[in-house]
Amino acid sequence: MVNFGRRLPPEPDQYCTPVYIAESHIVDAVDSLVAKSLVSAAAANDTTRYRLLETTRVYAMEKLEESTEKHAIALRHAMYFASLLGRIDSRASRGARSLGEHLGNVRAALEWAFSDGDTGTGPRLTGSRRTVARDPILAVDLTVGSVPIFLELSLLSECHKWSAAALRLLDDTMRGSRQEMVLQEAVAISSTWTRGNGDDVRAAITRALEIAHNRGDTSTRLRLLAGLHMFLLRAADIRGSLAVAEEVETAARTAMDASYSVVADWLLGCSHHFMGNQSVARQHLEKGLACAGHLNAQLFGLDYKLRALIVLQRVLWLSGFPNRALAVAREAISEAEASSKPINICFSCVYTAPVFLWCGEVGAAQGVLEKLMTHPNWHALPALHATAFALQGELLIRQGETERGLALLRSALAMMRADRQTIQLARASCALAQGLGSAGQLSEALTVIGNAITETEAGTETSQFPELLRVQADLLLSVSSPDEVLVEAVIMRAIAEARRQNALAWELRTAMTLARLRDKQGRGQEGRETVSSVRARFTEGFETRDLKAAAQFLQSEADARQRGGQPAGHVPPLH
Repeated sequence: MVNFGRRLPPEPDQYCTPVYIAESHIVDAVDSLVAKSLVSAAAANDTTRYRLLETTRVYAMEKLEESTEKHAIALRHAMYFASLLGRIDSRASRGARSLGEHLGNVRAALEWAFSDGDTGTGPRLTGSRRTVARDPILAVDLTVGSVPIFLELSLLSECHKWSAAALRLLDDTMRGSRQEMVLQEAVAISSTWTRGNGDDVRAAITRALEIAHNRGDTSTRLRLLAGLHMFLLRAADIRGSLAVAEEVETAARTAMDASYSVVADWLLGCSHHFMGNQSVARQHLEKGLACAGHLNAQLFGLDYKLRALIVLQRVLWLSGFPNRALAVAREAISEAEASSKPINICFSCVYTAPVFLWCGEVGAAQGVLEKLMTHPNWHALPALHATAFALQGELLIRQGETERGLALLRSALAMMRADRQTIQLARASCALAQGLGSAGQLSEALTVIGNAITETEAGTETSQFPELLRVQADLLLSVSSPDEVLVEAVIMRAIAEARRQNALAWELRTAMTLARLRDKQGRGQEGRETVSSVRARFTEGFETRDLKAAAQFLQSEADARQRGGQPAGHVPPLH
């Protein structure tokens, strides 16, 4: 950094003795270097930036290494960028993005500030797990200032590395400070997307929330509550997530920040969806989206408007509106692409794929999964891998590659359990059980679906419960000499649960399985009437997969009767 006649903050004697140079002399010297083509000058937006040419940079660095001023220059460089980063408005992504061009300088400053004074490498841990840093206060300030840049540019691993190191530098005088709050939040966000649902994420969120509450920082508190809600949902603690959503709703009544009420509706909608309250979920989600306007909903690394759209598409499909579900899925993908943020794009690809598969849009599902797995940031977001692999396995089974699909699903289920991301276990278990059933491995299929039902009954995630029961009934019907009384009991329970949830899509699927049973019982007409009555309640989506299957079944039976023959008695299986 060049000092234009202004005193720098005090510096340790070991680094340098300040030298003060008149501003006019500095300007003349820089102009001379530009005239000699040793320095390049580029003007943009009323600002001129000067850069050393690469050959000049190498030569200058060699000279600096030979001099006694290396540490003095590095200190001034680090102090300058700490000051510059401190002026970023963390609420405005434009500010962080505009400083992205300084990323190399920021990295160099961090490496120096955290380095061991003897070796020049860092950050380094001592035996007590404390970080060794050349200048701890400067290192913390640099890290706090760099967090918005790392998050804006989706450099999550770097964000975690430096934030975790800076937290280990804090002494008692900095506990409860804004710096600790920023660092705890940064660790929580970066860990959420790069490390899964570990205890460290919960601990960081809890500590940051405590500091935000004590400091009266409502904006940070909202972001952290949104993050806690996501953490609990991933862990399938739906009642816990509902309590967080209700806390945000309560805070919205007195908060000066209008975004509280919008986010509260979105969080409530998410929780009610997974609890199986689809009508309530839809009301909250649509209300929040209608009131969002131009709200900056980037919370905890993710656009929460996008998250609301992702959940709404699921709610619409379950409620019997597949065309609208597909439209919202495509809107979510467009919103994510418009943001240009890797997490948003990858998130939209992962969580629109299920709706595409439910609707029979296999090509669309394959397209978003291919886009996901070829995205440059895919490997940096392991938190999404288990769900993506499960969907890829389901897709492969649909395409006839059963063994590959089963292998992927088994691997994905193991990853979900290891990462404590159990919210997707029910869907993945359904896909695995159906794949095993189609491969003739009925015993293992029944074990998988039975375990999934037991886990769901023990927990609170019920949105997939009617489908788990239907799949179990379908598999029980496929064994030799099925227990028809047991099968009927399971089907009736699935229908009752689907009706309780207002999940018309699950009810149609279960009606088709019931028709299979009725055919075996010689009561085929009763089964056809059930399918017909459920299908008649749909008002759209007649070209989507399940409705087409129901129509084809009913038509084939009608054709058989017109020919004077017996009904075909075949109900196509739904996978």
